[in-house]
Amino acid sequence: MDSALREQILSIASDVHRACAFAAGGSEGNCKNATLALALALEPLGVPVAICQGQVVAGGGVEHDHYWCRVEGVVVDPTADQFCDLDGPLVAAEEAVPQYRESSFFVFTPSSVMRLARAAGVSFPF
Repeated sequence: MDSALREQILSIASDVHRACAFAAGGSEGNCKNATLALALALEPLGVPVAICQGQVVAGGGVEHDHYWCRVEGVVVDPTADQFCDLDGPLVAAEEAVPQYRESSFFVFTPSSVMRLARAAGVSFPF
């Protein structure tokens, strides 16, 4: 991932982190909603975004169920501060964060969301 894209992603993830902290009172327990918001916010960049579900191994080896995004081999976690000493989101290469253990993922694209919505019987006015 080039540095310009990385900076754009970090900026967007920081905005989502701040919004989550304001609207929901912090990161803890808000990973799914924040991750979905992040995937939507990253969509205009035109890069495939995977919404990941799995576990994060925190201090003391405790596993926590968690959601985060993956973009071009980079973990983007808008609520990582609940597990580590960060003031904002985590943006790090997958190999640099082995504590993130992915169980499943969904590649987020506008067309994939539309297909899922139609399959679920949801209609859109556009």
